Amino acid sequence: MRIVSEIEADSEFIKEFEEMLGDRAAADKFSATMDDMVVYLEDLDPVNCPPDYIFPKEDCEAWVYNHGKISELIFVRT
Repeated sequence: MRIVSEIEADSEFIKEFEEMLGDRAAADKFSATMDDMVVYLEDLDPVNCPPDYIFPKEDCEAWVYNHGKISELIFVRT
């Protein structure tokens, strides 16, 4: 598991989606949409299924599960 700073997390997140989509506006829109979707920590099992990356945010954490070419991004309220 890798924990990164919020500044690094935001810049890496935007950079990855810019590369994938080639469109900064689309990356920003996707990021804002994902911020509205939050899961609660008690609904997850981080011991048996830990995320690959954790990005600290203001009032939650962004957990990334990397499945190769596809990754899941879950916002977790802690």
